[in-house]
Amino acid sequence: MNRTTPSLIALPPTLSMDEYSDYIESSLQESNPASTARQKAIEERILAPFRLPGRTDFRKSIKLQVSAA
Repeated sequence: MNRTTPSLIALPPTLSMDEYSDYIESSLQESNPASTARQKAIEERILAPFRLPGRTDFRKSIKLQVSAA
């Protein structure tokens, strides 16, 4: 199998705190309240959160770091 590596790897944009705050504010203003409520109701029904195999739970790793300090 002959694979070529991409010459440019797309990275997520880097935002300043002000840019991020502006993005969040505009997202909240543009959101549809009915759609947001529907999505929240769906997410609240999730009993077992999805985890990728081999990944540690971020919250558990934070608790371990805090308790070790």
